Amino acid sequence: ADTAQARADRAASERLRQLENSDRWLLATAHAELSPTLAMQHFDCALGIRSASHAMVLTQALLARILHDANEAAEIAKARDPRPRPIAVDPSRPACQRFSEASRASPSYPSGSASVGAAYGEVLAVIDPAHAGSVREIGHQIALSRAICGMHYPADVEAGQSLGRAVGQAIVATPEFQADKAEVAREIATARASGLTHPGCAAERQALAVVLP
Repeated sequence: ADTAQARADRAASERLRQLENSDRWLLATAHAELSPTLAMQHFDCALGIRSASHAMVLTQALLARILHDANEAAEIAKARDPRPRPIAVDPSRPACQRFSEASRASPSYPSGSASVGAAYGEVLAVIDPAHAGSVREIGHQIALSRAICGMHYPADVEAGQSLGRAVGQAIVATPEFQADKAEVAREIATARASGLTHPGCAAERQALAVVLP
């Protein structure tokens, strides 16, 4: 807590408060929703699809497994050395999502949501390699949103992303994933072939163009 690295991390978190109520803050609000149905929509623009308009049963089942594994990995890590969240250190700090007092008091390091976002991006990149860079970037942006929200410090997010990428790589190596990979890719390809795209892509591009302080 008293190292130069920790002080720099807290200072970086404070600078992110400049984004409160900005377009990037609003996107971070959306990114707080990580359930499979809603989380898939975060990747619509990167994939060129409109997932809500299609039955993507296997894709959502895969995301549910990723959510469970990435979040569980983060919870194991959090138990080792609990770090207070920014919104716990400064109770007056606003967050871009609703949270309970139990959530406020829960450990910040590493970010479980960053782990989930990075794992989603890692696995979807393997399923659709033509869009790998774009989907990994969205996974990264979901992670950054946690620091913008004041729910985690930047170092928590960085650690969560590293953990999430490792979880994603472990998932794609499993026989279960290999058995489902082609069918999940087919669901995404079918959604793309319909020509429907997410109506919020222009707003997303505008929000992601905001330079972080």
